[in-house]
Amino acid sequence: DSNALDFDDLLLWPALALRNNAELRTELDARFRFVLIDEYQDTNHAQYAIARGLSIDNPNLCVVGDPDQSIYKFRGSDIRNILDFERDFPSARTLTLSMNYRSTKAILLAAGALIAHNKQRKPKDLQTENPDGHPVTVLTYENGQDEAEGIARRIREAVAAGKRTYRDYAVFLRVNALSRGLETAFVRQRVPFQIVKGLAFFDRKENKDVLAYLRLLVNPRDDLSFLRAVNEPTRGVGKVSLEHLRAYADPREMNLLAAAREVSKISAIKGKAGAGLRDFAALMTELAKKADAPPDDVIREVLDHSGYRRMLLDSTDPEDQERLANIEELITAAKQFAAEDTVRTIGDFLENVALASDVDSWNEKQDCVSVMTMHSAKGLEFPVVYLTAMEQGLLPHERSLGREDEVEEERRLAFVGMTRAKEELYLCHARMREFRGSTMYAVPSMFIDELPKEGVQTIDLSASGGGTPPAIEHWRGGGAAAQQGWSDAGVRAKPAPIPPRVSSDEGAGSKYIEGMLVRHGTYGQGRIIEVGGQGVLRKVKIRFASAGERTFIADKVTLEILRKG
Repeated sequence: DSNALDFDDLLLWPALALRNNAELRTELDARFRFVLIDEYQDTNHAQYAIARGLSIDNPNLCVVGDPDQSIYKFRGSDIRNILDFERDFPSARTLTLSMNYRSTKAILLAAGALIAHNKQRKPKDLQTENPDGHPVTVLTYENGQDEAEGIARRIREAVAAGKRTYRDYAVFLRVNALSRGLETAFVRQRVPFQIVKGLAFFDRKENKDVLAYLRLLVNPRDDLSFLRAVNEPTRGVGKVSLEHLRAYADPREMNLLAAAREVSKISAIKGKAGAGLRDFAALMTELAKKADAPPDDVIREVLDHSGYRRMLLDSTDPEDQERLANIEELITAAKQFAAEDTVRTIGDFLENVALASDVDSWNEKQDCVSVMTMHSAKGLEFPVVYLTAMEQGLLPHERSLGREDEVEEERRLAFVGMTRAKEELYLCHARMREFRGSTMYAVPSMFIDELPKEGVQTIDLSASGGGTPPAIEHWRGGGAAAQQGWSDAGVRAKPAPIPPRVSSDEGAGSKYIEGMLVRHGTYGQGRIIEVGGQGVLRKVKIRFASAGERTFIADKVTLEILRKG
């Protein structure tokens, strides 16, 4: 209709022309006698057909690529193009470039051991003349908030000590929605940062759409928010209809939402546009009845009743699944905001968002931490890299689980992220994570289990792991005021000691110990956070993902033990 070609067409039509027009193919083959292709592992079928068509009469084709870095299958790339290159071009000469000039030996050892679990690859041993370097470090946190705050604090303290600059650091995410917690932590810790090759969480289009609904809910006279929300998702309300609505509202000193409630009186607006405006006004009236609910509940109502969530769920566009994760992460943001003070409203949340979005724009030449997805990190390098949320369902992504080829793609993605690090590499995961509006007990990524023991160290900063170095525990002390001081300094309070196991003759409840992951028939999964008392008075306190904290008589409750801490 537009008499134009998109990017896919620019590949498809030349590929078809080379296949269907022998004279054209011969002419182009003679014109381009030497063809060089970089990043060949990321080529798709059309690009393969073009390369093949241009190298028949003059087979001077040189490709450069690494099968272990093929991470764009979702965009159509086919790893078989590089894996089958020698089969497709039998006279080809293969040169293996195994020398790495970027990373330390410890980083290469860990990355090499991980990617060796893939079957779709060309085996090679990465080598370097760089020193052994700092061990690859696995950091375990209690929850996602602790993870974000911990990363921000570690970076701030290293810079304050003169060991690093902010630009030395990069934080990699599997999905964009995870940036929200990091952004909040960096602002709180006053760590300068930039979102590389992407938008800050609250600046993303889908989040702006939902925030427009919320602002209109709080302030019905906000015509800018009305104009943004009224056709998201589409309701058949076009530019001309909105002009007629404005022409009706202005002389009557009405806001657009009020005018939409009287759309039946506007003769110029008919049919689908009239029905769309009427339905939108009715929707906002209905949502207004729930505006005093907790902020996260208000956002759930907006997503469900507006049809915005359903629009993304029904979409076949892979990027819409990322957008869905972003709007559902808004629920988590509101839930965590309200948890700090239960009297907070959706209006308070919007004020907080406005403050959080008021951050100077940073560019790559400034001294700031770089935050990006692992896909965006391809081709970049940093002295220190943090990989976050290395948990089953996030890395590897939940869509890949159960499909070996998809898991291998996720493993390649982790490999790419790890090999961006030059000197220090930190792999982070949490025991519990609030994500997309739900609280989940997290399982460490299978990729962590695939790391070698040599050159890798694990530090457990979670509550059940102690959370503070033993040296501090040896000499710190004091009463409640002192403990508050330690908390203000960023040191987690001393965890209660895990009670020793007791003999089996004390009853069935003696098998439960602090830190266990269990399942209750009614409340689902939870973690035992406290065990106290003896014999028939022995009690266990459990924190459930959806039901909060509950206390049971140990001998009376029936629990399935999922993990012993």
